Amino acid sequence: MSPRDYLALIHNFVSNLNNLREKVEDEQLHVNAGLSKLRETQENVAELKGALGLKKTELRDKENLANQKLQQMVGDQNEAEKRKEEADKMRIAVDAQSEKITIRKI
Repeated sequence: MSPRDYLALIHNFVSNLNNLREKVEDEQLHVNAGLSKLRETQENVAELKGALGLKKTELRDKENLANQKLQQMVGDQNEAEKRKEEADKMRIAVDAQSEKITIRKI
C-alpha cells in the first residue's frame, strides 16, 4: 500500500464520515422540529383544558339559571291556568245570572 493509497483511504473515510454526520444532523433537526411541535401542542392542550374548565363552570351556572327560569315559567303557567279556570267559572256564573235577569225582565 502506497502513501497515495493511504491518503485516498483517509480522504474516503473523512468524506464518508462527513456524509454520515450530515445525515445525523438532518435527522436531529427533524427530531427537534417534531419535539418542538409536540411541546407546542402540549401547551395548547393545557390552555384549552383551562378554558374548558371555565366554560364548564359557566355552562353549569347557565343551566342552573335556565332551570330556575323554566320552573318559574311552569309555575306562572299553572297560575295562569288556575286563573283561566276561575274566569271560566265566573263567566259561566255570570251567564247564568244574565239568563235569570233576562227571564225576570220578561
